[in-house]
Amino acid sequence: MMDKPEVVILRLIIVSALATVSTYLLVIYTVYSGQYIMVEGLDLEKGMKNLKNINDKVNFWWDIYESIGY
Repeated sequence: MMDKPEVVILRLIIVSALATVSTYLLVIYTVYSGQYIMVEGLDLEKGMKNLKNINDKVNFWWDIYESIGY
C-alpha cells in the first residue's frame, strides 16, 4: 500500500533532520574523543573505552533511523 505523498515527504524531512543532527554530534564527539585519546597518550584501555562509546552512540542513532521504517 502506498503512503500519501505528504507522509512520504514528512518521513524524508524527519530522516534528513535526524541524519544531519546525528552527523554533527558524531563529528563533534569524534573530535572531542580524538583529543582526549591524544591527551591520554598510549593508554590503550581508555582509548578503547572512547571508541566503544562512539560505537554505542552510532548504534543508538542507527536504531532510531531503522525504527522509522527505512
